Amino acid sequence: MERKTITIGDRSIELLSSLGKGTYGSVYVTTVGNNRKAIKIITNVGKDGIKSLLEIDIMSRINHPNLVRAEGIIVGIDEIITSPTFNPIQQIQPILPIQPTSPDNIATVGIIMPLATTDLRRLIIQPNFNINMRFKIMYDILKGTKYLHYTGHIHGDLKPMNVLIFGKDNNMMAKITDFGISLIMENGKKYYPVELVTITHRAPEILNNDRNYTTSTDIWSLGIIFLEMLSGGRQIFPDYNKSKVKATIKKLFSIGSIDNTLNSYLSGVNPDIKARSITLIKKMLDFDPTKRPSVDEIMKNPLFQHFRNQEKLNYKKLGKPIGKVIYKRPYPPRKCDSIYYYGYDYMVRLAMKLTIKVETFFLAADIYQRALAYGHHLTGDFKKDWANVALTAATSLYMAIKMIEPYKPDTLTLSKLSSNIFSPNDIIKVEASLVQLFGGIIYSRNLFTDSNGKKRLVYSFDNLLMNCHIYHRIDLDQWIKDGKKNQEVPYNKNILFSQFIGETEYYNNIVNGDRNKYVPLIYNKDVKNISK
Repeated sequence: MERKTITIGDRSIELLSSLGKGTYGSVYVTTVGNNRKAIKIITNVGKDGIKSLLEIDIMSRINHPNLVRAEGIIVGIDEIITSPTFNPIQQIQPILPIQPTSPDNIATVGIIMPLATTDLRRLIIQPNFNINMRFKIMYDILKGTKYLHYTGHIHGDLKPMNVLIFGKDNNMMAKITDFGISLIMENGKKYYPVELVTITHRAPEILNNDRNYTTSTDIWSLGIIFLEMLSGGRQIFPDYNKSKVKATIKKLFSIGSIDNTLNSYLSGVNPDIKARSITLIKKMLDFDPTKRPSVDEIMKNPLFQHFRNQEKLNYKKLGKPIGKVIYKRPYPPRKCDSIYYYGYDYMVRLAMKLTIKVETFFLAADIYQRALAYGHHLTGDFKKDWANVALTAATSLYMAIKMIEPYKPDTLTLSKLSSNIFSPNDIIKVEASLVQLFGGIIYSRNLFTDSNGKKRLVYSFDNLLMNCHIYHRIDLDQWIKDGKKNQEVPYNKNILFSQFIGETEYYNNIVNGDRNKYVPLIYNKDVKNISK
């Protein structure tokens, strides 16, 4: 491609050459300061908002040498570049009003990344890519995948093109990229109604209409990648047609044929390494996902012993993701206005009309609180600020649904449920602003810290977000007692919010009370608690 310059907000970005396409955008070479970088340009049409919200969140928080991390996020609403070190408290920007770049292109996002030497797809076919380096790169991929699984993610599209190579010869390192269709697991799996993963690396259970994605989904993809690497890039699937891919999988990898297939594809590999590799790949390509090995089990295979002996990473230390949000007093806004409480009440009422989980509501409440704390300067002047605070609450729900739920939220529906006091495009513009304001980190990972979320739910409601102290108004203690009596209602963050809120004190206020009476009472009580 010829050099060209594009504009994201008020910032001009010179694109020097094209590197290819990811799930949601195109990747180019650009210059930041005096350094060459890669930039992924994601154009978001009005009705979708930011399609890659989870990808931005993951890339802004990951902290591992074998995963590509965002070095900055550019949002198409102004010239500000945020980075993982961005301090929103010191750089408060008003959220509204925001001018979109064009009527159709509501928000353009640029993700700045380190520039790789090449990718695995190109490296595989190089004759000087020796067997020792092939296993070293495999081990790098395993380490990156282990981190993702450890932090509760499924990559969802592992393939050679999504493995970038940095350095040359014996100094090469692999980093996994493109998290555009990654998923956050719930109790070890994630239901998602769409068929994900590039078809040549898609597990047979997904091809056969199972929509429960697990870490085993990634393991199948890794098995195909390992086979491609050890065969020197030999073609496995001659056709990308779904029915033909399924037929090829059955022909090559069924119980009666997989040994012959692997012997043929690995014919050029040392006999001892070949035998061990066949045993490992057979396990990774088991048609039963429950029988595939975990990343940990693969890394303990004797094939990787040399690299494992050199490995000094402690995943419980290095593996912790960035993005822990710290709540403390005093914290902006130093004075909490009653309009924030009315906005929260509005968000609860809106959430009751939607099919969402408790986790989704908690995340929405957290986004709402951070938006107010970091960027808004609102007062109890309802004529001036009610539309803004309601819009912030609705946008917080919109973003939380996109992060967690297996369906896409509808901005038009949210606007209608809000009596059209703001437009669908307003939601998308505020979403773009919050992505910028938060430095790309949407999900504060300390919001939930154990498998069922109970302890953290109680702690969040009772202790966090002290500036407004809204969370503690939901009577979790009573809800826990009721949950113990009714064993059919498990207490965890994955239950429906409508089921959760019905057991709370706050719900009684909504059903039987007047918001102009109970909201000021809650606000005044919290103000007294905060001042103590």
